[in-house]
Amino acid sequence: MPATLRGIYNYNIYPQPDFVAEQDQNGAWTARQSFIVSKTTWASSEWRNKFDIGTQITVINPTLAEFYSFLRVASSSFTEDGGDIVTIQVDFAGSQTAQYGFNEGEEPQDPTYRLEGRLSEQPLSEHPKWKALSETEQSTLQLLINDQAVWYYDQIDAAWGVWWPRNETQQAKLPDSEQLTSADAIAFAELIGGGVKTYVLPTVTWTETTSGNSPMTSSQLNKLGKISTPRGNPPDASGTRDWMLTSASQEQRGTLYQTQLEWTMSEQDGWNDFLYGSA
Repeated sequence: MPATLRGIYNYNIYPQPDFVAEQDQNGAWTARQSFIVSKTTWASSEWRNKFDIGTQITVINPTLAEFYSFLRVASSSFTEDGGDIVTIQVDFAGSQTAQYGFNEGEEPQDPTYRLEGRLSEQPLSEHPKWKALSETEQSTLQLLINDQAVWYYDQIDAAWGVWWPRNETQQAKLPDSEQLTSADAIAFAELIGGGVKTYVLPTVTWTETTSGNSPMTSSQLNKLGKISTPRGNPPDASGTRDWMLTSASQEQRGTLYQTQLEWTMSEQDGWNDFLYGSA
């Protein structure tokens, strides 16, 4: 004889007394609650659809205060219990505010910021001391970098110089006009001769994290790779340094959008305005 359900009627949703909601430091809200329905109710697509991602929480649980109406289904799981009951565990997410914008003077809601210094490997040709060399010395050093020439000690002249690589017939020295004469150029040649072709560059980034109920737009994404001033209170880009928007990422949970923007500080002389322009 089939079990008889008491107090559980078909085509009804029964919220359980385990509702809990949390708000994080960026203003994003998450909530959890479980619900039970009869298997007959669950067999109806009309009623199953009430648990689809994006459904407003008050559609499923109209007894909640209107304040929570911005929360929407982010994910759900279903368990068929013994008897004629289905239990649905639902995660909700949402925000009461719109996402940040890029308009002048427009500030995001409840942002958090992170300053990070890291080291990255760069070719020697990007080093400021390399860029300060003459074009001739840079060109000669590039031959060494590309293994098209060698830094070689000449026994006859008792001096170091740049030579074309040895072939089957001869090893020729570059003309005097293409030899390295400055102390910095010779120091680079010695490094390259020892196998060093890169250096470690300190990089400073400033990251903004925000949450809201609207996604990034194409016009906002178009600012990626442009010179711009970060929001918040980043360190001063002193001298000729400036900032570029170098990363934009977004994670969606239901109708909640959580976004990170990252700006990177330039080296001396700033980002190249011809190549990158300004946002």
